[in-house]
Amino acid sequence: MLACDETALRQTTIVRAARRTQPASTWAQNNDTRDQAVLAHRRGAAYRHLERGAWWLASAAMDRADDLRLAFDASALAAELALAHFESGVSATLKVDGTPVTEADRAVERLLRETLSEARPDDAFLGEELDPLGESDRIWILDPIDGTSFFSWGDPNWRVQIALEVHGTTEVALVTAPALRRCWC
Repeated sequence: MLACDETALRQTTIVRAARRTQPASTWAQNNDTRDQAVLAHRRGAAYRHLERGAWWLASAAMDRADDLRLAFDASALAAELALAHFESGVSATLKVDGTPVTEADRAVERLLRETLSEARPDDAFLGEELDPLGESDRIWILDPIDGTSFFSWGDPNWRVQIALEVHGTTEVALVTAPALRRCWC
């Protein structure tokens, strides 16, 4: 299906997490710590050797990398299910607010929730088609089929969107366009 260079994603996550949690002056002074984190990741080390409290930084960065990997895995499953509906053809009905919805929208959101909650049972969910679920500082935001009209018309310009908000900050965002074989994160 869609491929991604996981090593590059992890390294980017480590660097972004470090820049978010340290002032620019500290970041410039601690380039050695950043380099150690990247090298430790490349070796698969547990980051125990990092000095000046960088253990928590590397740990948080790896959590985000794991969350991104989970989002990719869930998105791949969702894309497979959505494509099956798309290829068989679906009809849309109108929701109370006047926007279109298909059974595929609901099925894909249920699949995303099941997949993500199995791996992250304490996380909350906010989706377009189903009621909010749970309370947590970690909220998965789901749009199972963005572009439902296109989807129901047989136009490939629709997407599966997954985001993770942690303490009010978007930490992971993934957009997959299965019919176009494209993915953005």
